[in-house]
Amino acid sequence: MKFSIIIVSYSYKRINYLKKALSALKRQTYKNIEIILVLNGFDKNLKRFSDEWLNFDQRNKLLFFNKNYDLKNDNVNIGKYRYRKGIEISSGDYIFCQSDDDFVSEDFFEKMFNVFNNNKDCQTALGLPIDYFWDMKLT
Repeated sequence: MKFSIIIVSYSYKRINYLKKALSALKRQTYKNIEIILVLNGFDKNLKRFSDEWLNFDQRNKLLFFNKNYDLKNDNVNIGKYRYRKGIEISSGDYIFCQSDDDFVSEDFFEKMFNVFNNNKDCQTALGLPIDYFWDMKLT
C-alpha cells in the first residue's frame, strides 16, 4: 500500500515550516510513500530549495505555479487547482493532503497503513498533525 503525500507551500518566508514538515516525512518508519510538493506561486528562493529537495529522493515530485492563490481567502482554488494537480500525478493507493506547516509523527503512515490494512472497508481516515502553527492568534 502506497501513500501519496501532497504538500502545498506558497512562500519562501515559510521555508522553516516546510523544512520541518519535509523532515518529519523523511523520518517516516513506513517507507512506501511519495511526496508531492506543490509550490503555489513562483518564488525563486523556494524554487531553488525545492529543486535541491527533488533531487534528494527519487520518490519526490514537484509542481510549481506562477500564480499564487491566497491560502486564507481562496480555499476553493487551493483545492481545485493545487491539491487536484497533485492528485493527478500521484501514484499512491491513498492520498494525504497537508499544508507546509503540518508536522506528522515519524510513525504516522505506519499507523495509517494499519488502519487501512486491518479495516478492509475503511476508505478514508483523518490524521491530525502533531504540531501546528497558526498565522494568527486564537481568541
